Amino acid sequence: MTAAKHIAGFCETSASHIKNMAAVGRELMRRGHRFTLFHYPQLEREITKQEIAFAPLWMADKGLIGGGGGAILYPIESQQMGVSLKNFLSFAKESARLVCEIAPDALRTAQVDAVLADMSQPAAATVAEHLKLPYTTICLALPLHRADTVPPDFLPWRYENSWWAKQRNRLAYRSRDFMIRPLNRVMNSYRKRWGLREYRKPEDSFSPYAQLTQLVAEFDFPRPNLPACFHYVGPYRRSAYNEAALPLDRLDGRPLIYASLGTCQGTRTEAWEAIAKGCAELDVQLIISLAGAS
Repeated sequence: MTAAKHIAGFCETSASHIKNMAAVGRELMRRGHRFTLFHYPQLEREITKQEIAFAPLWMADKGLIGGGGGAILYPIESQQMGVSLKNFLSFAKESARLVCEIAPDALRTAQVDAVLADMSQPAAATVAEHLKLPYTTICLALPLHRADTVPPDFLPWRYENSWWAKQRNRLAYRSRDFMIRPLNRVMNSYRKRWGLREYRKPEDSFSPYAQLTQLVAEFDFPRPNLPACFHYVGPYRRSAYNEAALPLDRLDGRPLIYASLGTCQGTRTEAWEAIAKGCAELDVQLIISLAGAS
């Protein structure tokens, strides 16, 4: 039997990332391991109600992002407001800087044995490399692996196995690499200090040991040349946990429409009003999911 390990998790701030990381953490705990999610102090309540351990990412002698008494304070709600490339990169850079500055000492103090790094939080992979800890890349959104036939996750293009589509996709991936250069500069400043190879594209941060996605292959685009350590494992949350119950008693047999904008766009009131007005003119029932928003 494998000896119990202390495993650290790092993920984005959105509710879906936290809940899915927590589901994996609970499964590790069920198997006898210790799991701790390291995150912003403001998220302690959200994380602990998932019945996993929480550790705050701040230290008294490193007040990086505002706040008093050395606490790290960051306007997390800005991630939900008017999402744009500019504020996404600003948030991602500050998050990466925080993780690179604070996490090494925090993981040493907690005597962590391994790391689960959200694919969208590459700084966690950098810290794991720096500390020579094994780490798994866990995809809590869509896989970011590039392929000539697969359009990037942020574009609505269809799968197309033609020469022109492959060229279009290559250009889109190169554009993505260019857009995230400010984020890479932040991480590369630490990687250079720690004697690690430079990041140039998202794939550079993916684990050589294990990469997980909650997709099943049948729901994904055909992806050639995936690494041997990449695994389709299906939904991390295999059963409902702390979820609102679907009001089945209110279903009356009409066609059902389910509407969700995810966690980043979930507070766009004007979009919800447009969806509701559009459905009001149809003989259907509408279910709106706010992805944890109130």
